[in-house]
Amino acid sequence: MARYGIVPRSEPINAVIFQGTPSQLINLPAFIKGAIAILAIGIGFGYASSQWPVPWFIPVLAVLLVLGGVGLAYLQVNFTEFEIDVERITCRKGILNRTVQSVELFRIQDVTSVRPWWQRGTVTLLKVAREM
Repeated sequence: MARYGIVPRSEPINAVIFQGTPSQLINLPAFIKGAIAILAIGIGFGYASSQWPVPWFIPVLAVLLVLGGVGLAYLQVNFTEFEIDVERITCRKGILNRTVQSVELFRIQDVTSVRPWWQRGTVTLLKVAREM
């Protein structure tokens, strides 16, 4: 087990443990739905244009709307940033209006996870909190 040195509280500690954005993999359902919608628009336009005179700009507008929705999902994830340091967890998100949420970690002293062998699917957390 690693042993950590004791640092007096008079010295500021701002060591960043993690800083980054979420993966775009969480947008995979939106990307798949967008691809299916564009495919359906193409098939629908192909069928409709063989039956009736359909202007070319109608499917183009539909595809642009689908791409706009997929692009918005992409930008929402791209403009989300997490930062974890020794004193707080901070989440910054928003494209035009930025919001910052922060959780101070000064109260948590010790967290223990207890999982007996018969309860491997569940977790019991024991938290000891104390103000410093």
